[in-house]
Amino acid sequence: MNKSLFLPVLLAMIFFTSISFAQNKNDLEFGFFAGVSLASVVVEEESSDLKSKIALNAGFFSEYFFSEKWSLKSKIYYDQRGFDNAQIETIFTGTGYLIERGSYTFHNVTIPVLANFNFGNNERFYLNLGPFASYVFSVEKSVGGTESTDDFNSFDFGLEGGIGFKFSFSNKNEKSFFLEYTGQKGFLDLDNNEFGTIKNIQHSLNFGFKF
Repeated sequence: MNKSLFLPVLLAMIFFTSISFAQNKNDLEFGFFAGVSLASVVVEEESSDLKSKIALNAGFFSEYFFSEKWSLKSKIYYDQRGFDNAQIETIFTGTGYLIERGSYTFHNVTIPVLANFNFGNNERFYLNLGPFASYVFSVEKSVGGTESTDDFNSFDFGLEGGIGFKFSFSNKNEKSFFLEYTGQKGFLDLDNNEFGTIKNIQHSLNFGFKF
């Protein structure tokens, strides 16, 4: 299988395998969500001027309930990551050098598998934590257009955690909206020696619907 196809297929297999535990349809819920993120990177080099950037994410999830308190949530979603204020081009003007700065946007497919603890009145609040895997399928510069993904590592994994609140406009609890905060920390170096050692970090605020 082509390397560029192998990782997305593997991520999809992880997602669909994680929802196959359900034996009773009442134990399994689905939903979708979208939101905004503050994407950044942790840079080991102290002299780095890289800054955070605003990004987007959207996707689907399944949640299998072992009990009223505990569930297993798996997601598959598109998300943007990256950083701003990067040195993209150095131009010689004849009298000196002009440094052109801009942002890098990484377009990803991400799958986390999370242990979910539901609590509070009617278990409307929840906390979750678990690993994620992410595949970069495209890299875009704000100056100069698309960048080759060969300049960056295509695969990342790390830890995701979140807290959320579910609410409904009716007395029935089968369908509900939710608002959640999630944070992610990548463990792998994304750069192939252009910016030094950089690792993803991201904070997201999402709104969604479950049924």
